Amino acid sequence: MAISVTRGEPLAISSSLASCRPKVHATMMIRRRVWMIRHVWILRCVSLGAVALSACVADADPLAAPPAGSSGAGSTAVAGAGSAGAGGASAQSPVASNGGSAGGASEYTSDSSFGAGKPCPPIQQALLTDFTPPPAADPGVDAGPPMGASFGDFSTTFSGSTFVYPTDGAYAVHPDASGNNWHLTGTLGNYSGFGITFNGCFLLDASDYKGIAFTVQGSVPMGNSITFNVGTAADDITAVWLNRNAMPPPNPTLVPNAGRCVPAMSQYDGSCASPSHAVPVTAQPTTIQVLWADLAGGRPAASVDPKEITNISWNFPPPAGAGTSTPVTYDVDLTIDDLRFIE
Repeated sequence: MAISVTRGEPLAISSSLASCRPKVHATMMIRRRVWMIRHVWILRCVSLGAVALSACVADADPLAAPPAGSSGAGSTAVAGAGSAGAGGASAQSPVASNGGSAGGASEYTSDSSFGAGKPCPPIQQALLTDFTPPPAADPGVDAGPPMGASFGDFSTTFSGSTFVYPTDGAYAVHPDASGNNWHLTGTLGNYSGFGITFNGCFLLDASDYKGIAFTVQGSVPMGNSITFNVGTAADDITAVWLNRNAMPPPNPTLVPNAGRCVPAMSQYDGSCASPSHAVPVTAQPTTIQVLWADLAGGRPAASVDPKEITNISWNFPPPAGAGTSTPVTYDVDLTIDDLRFIE
């Protein structure tokens, strides 16, 4: 998948992707942050089973995830007690992958950079974004309709921007913020979604608030719903583990993030996953309020610690055959507006 990032100052980004991985050409910080987000999306695919995961990550690109196969036979990582096991062969390759991590979780948790991601500046207002696009970098040049929005000053305040995936090919998600909201359309034939990325920080304290609210309307024929995800430090894979074990390795090496989850076997085994909540979609604008306790299904922490939020995202239901050459496609037309914290 490709990811498009929009921020509040001129930023040259060229995105191209096949399947379910991003390739972002921008500052090193944004590249590293989007690499982490890509793995959040891949982990969401795990619950669909090995076949769906294989379709999600199949890609020859050096930044792409490895093809899915049978899980390795190594033991689950337990602090100080994990042992290296024989890896399972990939569904697309006879070469076995690594199993459980030698030495268990303690070899990662004892690293000085474990969970040491930079905290975000304090939240200054409940409204995160009303999706008003940033002013054009050059008013004299017609750059087309704005595709997203940003918030903060990208310097001293909590800041971030929007992203979607994929951004190219027949199944791209097309964003448009020209109506002072976030209008997303497309014919979906792959794993697809959108969200908010934090700029220059990894850990947001939103404990002064009760949850997150936003307005949604549109048409999502598959299930008439989307999935809302809030990442939390306890469920994010630690950059220490990713730098040593991710396949393929991150390039460039990841800076410390806030994640404290050490996968049992691999980054795709589902042992590290963000809490989520199903959001109904109707033709009428509806304000959705998601309290922290409404977010469930995370692993290993089932719900969200509002002091340790790492990302905010949504994903569309994957169509049958997602990632294959013959998906059963469907059209979406969705509008998101007024993303705010609940006071």
